Amino acid sequence: MSSTIPHSGESAAAHASVITAEAHWPFSDLDAALAEARARDKPVFAYWSTEWCPPCGEMRATVFRTAEFQARLGSVVALAIDGDAPLAQSAGDRLGTTVYPTMLLLGNDGEEWLRFPGGLRAATFCKVLDLAVEKRTPISVLASRLLGGEALDAGDFRLLAFHYWPQDGRTAAGDRRLGLLERLDERLPPQLEVEAARVFLWRLLETAAHHATDPASVAAPLRTHLHERLLSLLRSSQASYATLYYLIVGTGPVLGLLAPDSGAARHKLLDALIAALERVLDDTDLSATERLIALSTHADLTRKLVAPDELDARLRERVRATVERAEAQTSWPPERQSVMNMAGHLLKQCGFRGEAEALFRKATREAVGPTYFMPYLAEICIEDGRADEALDWWLRAYEETRGKNSRFALGVRYLAALIRHFPERTAQIEALATRLLGELGDDPDLTRGRNGNSLRQLALALKSRRR
Repeated sequence: MSSTIPHSGESAAAHASVITAEAHWPFSDLDAALAEARARDKPVFAYWSTEWCPPCGEMRATVFRTAEFQARLGSVVALAIDGDAPLAQSAGDRLGTTVYPTMLLLGNDGEEWLRFPGGLRAATFCKVLDLAVEKRTPISVLASRLLGGEALDAGDFRLLAFHYWPQDGRTAAGDRRLGLLERLDERLPPQLEVEAARVFLWRLLETAAHHATDPASVAAPLRTHLHERLLSLLRSSQASYATLYYLIVGTGPVLGLLAPDSGAARHKLLDALIAALERVLDDTDLSATERLIALSTHADLTRKLVAPDELDARLRERVRATVERAEAQTSWPPERQSVMNMAGHLLKQCGFRGEAEALFRKATREAVGPTYFMPYLAEICIEDGRADEALDWWLRAYEETRGKNSRFALGVRYLAALIRHFPERTAQIEALATRLLGELGDDPDLTRGRNGNSLRQLALALKSRRR
């Protein structure tokens, strides 16, 4: 089996033929999938998601609908867990996640072999999956070998490079994570160019997160070293969407780390980022959502170079045209959930508030997850001084959401909005709090995963009211 990872800039069309049928997921229960995996001596490919999640729709459209991915399902036990299903949040705890989507390859003992990142082309995703199935090695074992100075082959380094480290809260977690990524960056063979670029960016993002509260604590030589390496990467052939994805959606902390002051270094880095994004946007194989994401970051970085009200008219028109084209060309409902989400935010970001509101309103009528967009409309109403209308949107989001866990989360957001904007409505606030807790009752998932997060937010909202 070949384990060569395609060049990060290779055409999606050259490697993936999108088909209309959905991937088949025979299992929805983690224990049942693991039992089947033990019986067949196969790993489990686990996909944890929900219907309304925009990135999940993007993953389904760009990877799971391809012939390449579906051909791999015979080598694994395919498990899809709906985050609103009974005990789904408990399963999420076992998988070490509260984030939709999560994609994992598990051994039949439940040990994590690999956690897949987003932003990959289908061909690359499938090659990484092939390699992980072939290696059959838990990521924790590979990490231990790396830190222990043991020998690793090219395949081991590839898996360590493609593992989704920011979402893994178990392997070399906490303060140990940065040391692991620095060690991986040092040891990775330079001829593995795709992997080297990914590892450097994992290290850079982790360094930025580690020093987020005090960027000045980074030694000047290290800052200069990271700054120059990033500039080099941005100018190289490795600066594709797939490689840069997590930088594209997280430039703020990196700018704060490498160029905290508005001077020549910051200007140089902004210019390099924008130039790299222009080359990314030249890729005709970007999905509609990918193009919207890249253009959003392009616009955000451009505004750091000019006054907010001086965004170039050509860029504004480019935004409007890109949104119109993306919406017109996207018909599959899960993919539209992703496109309409990103399109609405991009319009609002670039000053097209009325068009953003109209798009979100349209989504509440036709999207596969309509209530997902209602809090966005509520936020627009609040910003425009329409508080009563905002509360109507929060209420609708809560009452019209079908999934129990998602409904609880939206109910908590509605309660927090009531407390924040209408603290005098004591009876309404108390009735809603009682209703929320009553709806979950003695659900064993009450304190698990995303429900646990919502429960903590509920407690904080009620505590803020008592101040």
